[in-house]
Amino acid sequence: MISRNYPIFCLFSFFLSSLAFGEESKEESVISREDLVGHYIGSNDDLTVSIELNPYIFKHFNFTDFVTVETFDEGDMGYWEIDGSLLELVYAHPDTPSKKLKIQEDGTLLYGPDELVLKPVGPNFLGMLFQFNRTLKDSSKAAHYRSDGVIPIQEDFTGGVEPEYSDDALHLHNLAFMYETGSEYMGGQDSGMLGMTDKIPDYEKREGLIDYGKAYEYYLKASEKGYVQSMYNLAVYHKIGRYVEKDLSKAVAWFRRAADMGHTYSEQALAKYLYEGAEGVPADEAGAVKYWRSAASKGNAAAQYKLGRLLSSDPDSTEKQKKSGENFIWISALRDYPSAYFSLFNIFHDKGNDSDEPDHDYEAFAIRFLMQACYLGDSDAHEYVEALRALKDGSEDKEDAVTPDFNNEDPVDPASAVADSNSITLLANGGSVYITVTQKNDGVRIYRGAIEVDNPLTLDKSGPVEIMFTHGERLVIELGDERFRPSASGAAKITIE
Repeated sequence: MISRNYPIFCLFSFFLSSLAFGEESKEESVISREDLVGHYIGSNDDLTVSIELNPYIFKHFNFTDFVTVETFDEGDMGYWEIDGSLLELVYAHPDTPSKKLKIQEDGTLLYGPDELVLKPVGPNFLGMLFQFNRTLKDSSKAAHYRSDGVIPIQEDFTGGVEPEYSDDALHLHNLAFMYETGSEYMGGQDSGMLGMTDKIPDYEKREGLIDYGKAYEYYLKASEKGYVQSMYNLAVYHKIGRYVEKDLSKAVAWFRRAADMGHTYSEQALAKYLYEGAEGVPADEAGAVKYWRSAASKGNAAAQYKLGRLLSSDPDSTEKQKKSGENFIWISALRDYPSAYFSLFNIFHDKGNDSDEPDHDYEAFAIRFLMQACYLGDSDAHEYVEALRALKDGSEDKEDAVTPDFNNEDPVDPASAVADSNSITLLANGGSVYITVTQKNDGVRIYRGAIEVDNPLTLDKSGPVEIMFTHGERLVIELGDERFRPSASGAAKITIE
């Protein structure tokens, strides 16, 4: 039996009322939250302090030496508020007391009892400090930028040392890069890898230089001479089918060759295919975990998140492993991996339900992490928020309520999963659906996450279960031999007795 359910949680109201940016203390403070968003750095003889104020959360780092992957991973987070000329940092860890910083009219912040001056800096300032430390060890290193212009705090190779290569291999790689991007080759002048090519601003001239066939040819020659980045690029060519026919088995072979030489991005890419499996690529969970661990230890945000999710959600994980998984998610969020913030929302929301620490508001932190995930563009977070909005609206004239429909005339696409009277199977038809499933009789949440197409989820249930979902038109519910779709076309909540 399906029943309609319209409860509005305080969490929903708090979230929706907090979406307006810069709502806090506007009447009392000349400086708004929007004015303060940015990166701040200050140093004395013993300490370098970095505060990053994002719209909804802050990140705090202390460095007594150079910025390294390990010291960056020790960063802290929480939410921040302003009150007049004071800025308060409220830390997510219950044993870390909040700190109040003085706000100066010139845009600086005064930190700690010694009033260390924190001045605004660019978003890549910490990244450049990290790269400077690496350059002291190896003068040939150059800063690597992501496609979004951010310098990641990540070692690109095991031990931070790139495998040796010949000048010929480097020149071949850069010739390939020239043909791939439409750049002029500067002849291998001694100015680091970034000085080898120069992008041509004239679009038509640049387009005339692009030749993926020649790029592939030179990447292959450089790979045969041991140049690792060329191996990675060849893998990407086979992965997406650029110039060559799409072939995941060849892509994985090149990823593996580069990964086994310690290339961090190749380790992350290889682990993904090993964990999920693909055509011509048998699944190998143990192998995936090995490569994820290696990439995560070098600061790769995606690997940290994937490993963290695996450890924290695996029912066979020990408490120590689950705690380790949460830590990997945490340090992935420090690197602004969007999905990591959504996982932190789930983690802190669960802690709020289970906590016996009344003085620590886990829900407040959960909400900030959710808002930050949305701000960074996480799709699951956006779907979850849309579900909250629909449930809060909850009016009769909207198609939020659900009535069972056991007589669907159109068949569903996913294959039927085995189910009995004590289980429920949920399937996604035509697109992913984010759901939360709660056992009604004891309030235990038995699942929260996305259901993907062709990947049904079967859960054991004992008594009634409550399901909150984002897309009713996509959700398929199977009970024993019966299968139905909810009648709601959007987000709603149902109870299955």
